[in-house]
Amino acid sequence: MAKKKKINTSRQEKIEKAHHRNEYIKRLQQFCNQLTSTPVFHYFPHHVLDEMYKLRVHPIKVRAAKGYDV
Repeated sequence: MAKKKKINTSRQEKIEKAHHRNEYIKRLQQFCNQLTSTPVFHYFPHHVLDEMYKLRVHPIKVRAAKGYDV
């Protein structure tokens, strides 16, 4: 039986980062396609997509103070 090689942790991190970026780009493409009737996503240059990924906004959490409803 063949042994499995362990993946280096730094390499695993790079793979996970690339996967996360690809998922983000895919969701952005789906969003753009839903907004327009024609596919325009392929007009975005790669450097613009990279900047959009770097400047993405993470969701915020809102917590209500005691006695208040949000």
